[in-house]
Amino acid sequence: MIATIAALWLAALGCAGSYDRAPVHTYRRPDGVVEGAYFYDALSPYGRWIDYAPYGWCWTPYEVASDWRPYSDGYWVYTDYGWSWATYEPWGWATYHYGRWLFDSTYGWVWVPGSVWGPAWVAWRASDDWVGWAPLSPAASWSVSFGLKLANVAPVPAPRWSFVPRRYLADSNLRLRITSVARNPTLLTRTHDVTRFASRDGRPVNQGVDIVTVERAIGRNVPRLHIDDADSPLQGRAQVSSRGTIAFFRPRIHVTRGTEPRSVVTRRGNVETIETHQQEERQRLEGSLALERERLLREREQEQRSPGDADAMRRRHQAEDQAFEHHAREQREVLERRLKKRIMSYGQARNVVAQEQRANHKHGGNPDEAE
Repeated sequence: MIATIAALWLAALGCAGSYDRAPVHTYRRPDGVVEGAYFYDALSPYGRWIDYAPYGWCWTPYEVASDWRPYSDGYWVYTDYGWSWATYEPWGWATYHYGRWLFDSTYGWVWVPGSVWGPAWVAWRASDDWVGWAPLSPAASWSVSFGLKLANVAPVPAPRWSFVPRRYLADSNLRLRITSVARNPTLLTRTHDVTRFASRDGRPVNQGVDIVTVERAIGRNVPRLHIDDADSPLQGRAQVSSRGTIAFFRPRIHVTRGTEPRSVVTRRGNVETIETHQQEERQRLEGSLALERERLLREREQEQRSPGDADAMRRRHQAEDQAFEHHAREQREVLERRLKKRIMSYGQARNVVAQEQRANHKHGGNPDEAE
């Protein structure tokens, strides 16, 4: 019952700043294989675990900006396993290299865990001027025998893509280069699919966009790096060494069906802190949308300095305005649904605590004593 209460409080508060982080257990077996439950402890300080049908226990990150998408806070490197994502986020060692992502109208981005390590589970699109990528859905499967299977996979919606000018693909901080999500519908029509996966030593190779064309666009060679195996997530945050290697934490994962996240946070909060945090989230969302709008306007100013069809540009800008408003409306609706769910979970947690106290009092127990 105590674990149930902790889980309800986790859903109620939903903020990394409201919790004390607990030690992370390794779940490492003598043969070097890591139990799938390792994900639960390692990622809990940075997000919440939800029982999400039909996939079971999935994870969603705390406090990401309105324009945040998976594979946006980091950079691309080219390795002996193809295009590999090097993240700045402390939880990215798992969420960008195992499993898949989906977008939910209540939770926002949700990560579905997987057991196969990959350099980056993304689809690619490209043109002479632009390159885009988007997280593959859980419907995309991988096997050594058949490679990447995209059968019955729905097209990735426009807001889920990240696009940059081709000359910026190898930049070390792509988040500053990714264009506004409002431009994605136009860029999808201007680019074509270049998603390509191969296999090496039983692991996937993300070939994606042709590296030679990228080098031609940026005017220099892109380093070819060898992947070293790190012993822990901290050591495997994709650090590039002077020897031309890069380290990833990529253990073999053994998934045990039926395991659930254990309590790895301690409760700290009340109604006032929840309400304050909700208001802060709304303000953060509006601030993020305002910054994204400013970036879109700056990109338009640069476009207008170049010769082109003024009528076509005006029509495109109108379409972008509509796409931006759709994106802003979606983000506001997702936030309000998440906040509503948090309040409901908080009420459930209070009821569980009250029932426990009444039961302990009835039987002469200490209401503050955990079972």
